[in-house]
Amino acid sequence: MASNERAALRLSPEDYAKIGQGHEWQADLIDLATLRSYTVCGCPCTVPGCFCDAVIVKEIELKDTPAPVHDNSNIAEFLNEYWLATRPHPLTAARVWMDRATLTVIEPHDALYTASLQLVFLEAFTCGQGDGTRAIGWLCEMADVHGITLMVNPHVNLKAFFRKHGFQKIGPRSELYRAPAGRL
Repeated sequence: MASNERAALRLSPEDYAKIGQGHEWQADLIDLATLRSYTVCGCPCTVPGCFCDAVIVKEIELKDTPAPVHDNSNIAEFLNEYWLATRPHPLTAARVWMDRATLTVIEPHDALYTASLQLVFLEAFTCGQGDGTRAIGWLCEMADVHGITLMVNPHVNLKAFFRKHGFQKIGPRSELYRAPAGRL
């Protein structure tokens, strides 16, 4: 997307919280549909005094973000297995697992732990059938095999779900972490 272009971004709850409705705002956001990062500023929508629409100021190039510090072989092996066990979603940058759930795993920009990956999106196709639980279980098993710490910044309604799967809050940060085999 070009600068000053009106943006329709698919945002995480954390990025959505950065949008300052009712006042001017600017934030760095990740579009979950494309996994591209943008500096975005608010612009007025049709509601007087509301700035919930967004215009891209600039796309954040990969060189603008610090490279994560990790053991590349563990990350590469995990991501290779993840890509082989999933298929591309036809409309987004997410991956489809066993036609039961959609998920997106990325390398975080500011990893607290070495050899860590961030789960930025998980959605079961059918609610209440255990598909989300099976998908996170598969992801956690694979993380254990490859020695990967998983990180998630879930919506408040999903914190109990992730804690049930061994994710814990560490320090003042809002993210939840799950070390290999559940050890932090």
